[in-house]
Amino acid sequence: MTTVSDIVQNILNELGQVEPTFGLFTATGGSATTFVNTSWGEYEAPPETDVFKNHLLIVVRDTAGASPQGKYSLISAYNDTTYTGTMATLTDAVGSGDTLMIAKQDKYPLPQIIFAINRGLESLGDLPFNADTSLTTVANQTEYSIPVNVKRGLKRVWLQGMTDDANDNEWVEVFDRRNELTGAGTAGVLHVPQYAEGYTIKLEYDGVHPKVNDYDDEINEYVHPKVITAAAILKLLEWYNRQDSNQDPESYTLWLENQYRQIHLPLSLAESPIQRARKAPRFFSNNAKSRFHMDFPELPFS
Repeated sequence: MTTVSDIVQNILNELGQVEPTFGLFTATGGSATTFVNTSWGEYEAPPETDVFKNHLLIVVRDTAGASPQGKYSLISAYNDTTYTGTMATLTDAVGSGDTLMIAKQDKYPLPQIIFAINRGLESLGDLPFNADTSLTTVANQTEYSIPVNVKRGLKRVWLQGMTDDANDNEWVEVFDRRNELTGAGTAGVLHVPQYAEGYTIKLEYDGVHPKVNDYDDEINEYVHPKVITAAAILKLLEWYNRQDSNQDPESYTLWLENQYRQIHLPLSLAESPIQRARKAPRFFSNNAKSRFHMDFPELPFS
């Protein structure tokens, strides 16, 4: 499972926003609003007061794998006498042994990173293997309204529970179908043969990835983490380089943007391609069953 927090961590690390000496460490204590790392006292040059102010604190790993793992919060103060940082509440306490990350927020603020993650997901096109099961067969009916978010990427249609065994939930694919095109913002229309009532219809489709926002929102498992990391970094650098103050054609970030566009993202997709379902063949003729239905005489037509 890959979450928004995982990708945020990847992006900040890849773009050099994690402080090299103190940016990744193991806490010696803390609370829901503080973190402590007394081991910094052993450094010849420990971090100074408020050096981490307005930086982002991320709980990379909780020792028990529970909350606040993955959560993040802005640091408001740091006390170099007690080696204690203060941040907005994480709801759950930072504990001894937790792995924490501190990242800068001056170039790539968190809201813009999350926006870039959504733009990166969108740039990858429709993603596979979404399923809608909101429809149920109705007696003497051959037309069903397809939800708006399903109609463009519909790949396969299935019916569930079509055997005599009440405990058998086997899905049977429907080949004898036709999709009717409709205007923008209106439901599509699916034409199938008549079935008895009460069978669940599953629509398998490719679709736009749902918007993500919270730290624990999940990324579609068919997208490898390095793919969405590269796609999001590209969108983040596009945003950064289009600002008036960052228009220097010789800048490192402009060069890096081109590297992600021409090398990193294409290479990530080549190494970990997004698997996409093929559309099932469709054979449909009005008032007649196709040969595929003749192959399944047990199907309960009404």
